[in-house]
Amino acid sequence: LSFLLSSFLSFCSLESGCHSRLLSSMPSPYDVYIKSAKPLETQPEEEGGARPCTLRLGQNLIATHRELIESLPVLSELAAQQDSIDTVSLSSLLKHQPCLTPDGIKLLLDFVYGKEAYVKPKMVADILAAANSLRVDDLISQIENELMRLVGYDDSILFSLEHAILNMDEESSARYHIIQAAVTRLDKISTHSNFGKILWPTFEMLMKYATIDSSSSVFMNAFISWVNVNRHDQTRACSLLFSSKFHELTVVEKEEFAQRSASLYLHGVSSAMSKLTGSAPFTEKRVLTHRWSTSSDLSISSSVDVVAIHEEPFTNTNITVDCSQLSEYGHIYSDIEDSIVDSLLEEEES
Repeated sequence: LSFLLSSFLSFCSLESGCHSRLLSSMPSPYDVYIKSAKPLETQPEEEGGARPCTLRLGQNLIATHRELIESLPVLSELAAQQDSIDTVSLSSLLKHQPCLTPDGIKLLLDFVYGKEAYVKPKMVADILAAANSLRVDDLISQIENELMRLVGYDDSILFSLEHAILNMDEESSARYHIIQAAVTRLDKISTHSNFGKILWPTFEMLMKYATIDSSSSVFMNAFISWVNVNRHDQTRACSLLFSSKFHELTVVEKEEFAQRSASLYLHGVSSAMSKLTGSAPFTEKRVLTHRWSTSSDLSISSSVDVVAIHEEPFTNTNITVDCSQLSEYGHIYSDIEDSIVDSLLEEEES
């Protein structure tokens, strides 16, 4: 009997210990976990304070530093919003941030834990999406600072401009700085081979600023350069002319741009110019030579009038862009022309 009693007490003690350990291993209501395929390896802090964290865009660029972020309290808030105590669902975040990727999250975690984050140009949208999803303002600020610095390079100014207009807060001082820097160099960037590949929202915003800060001739050169590539956007692009400094052009300059648009078959632009000046549409006379490969090598020349005119393309001069990616703050837009990204400095060859 004594043996049975002692065995029973030992069993109860063992069960109690196991139950206690089981409870201690369960997640606390105050813990927040992000599910990941690989466990995160944290590094101990260096002596003398927090580790520096470096964010780099491009090759051989100046590094910036920040203090280590020790925690992300915003995760608790996100977990509460998702009716989950101990888990933040990345799939839920993905619904609000389509550009969120594992690579972007990895870069963000490297940044948070003080590791060096080397961000390739094509990954900027990914890390911005991660930073916006988890609202890591310090990281967003560093990315904006890097884009401000990259606007100083001819090869990367369009890249910075696209991200500034599409992916930055409208009230951001960095966004304003980048747009102004692009406007002051509009005469140069409009001759860039990729200028015609910037998206319509970027072009529209750039030209609105250029209307105020650029000369009328620089504005028109940039305008025709972009419209010549994006002919499908000719009608709504011409609406920008009505608020431009077109009237400040000299008679000779107006005729020059009219001839140029006609020679490029930009009939909508020529029609808009004729409406603004009250003149007749520009008529271009061309001589076409027809040849037949015969024994007599007969050649016949004929004169043809090419009239630059378009049937009333300006029924609505208040054209707006329905772009869902731009309507929600923090929603990253990644559909940037690959050639604009590829034109940036490449990663160092090993």
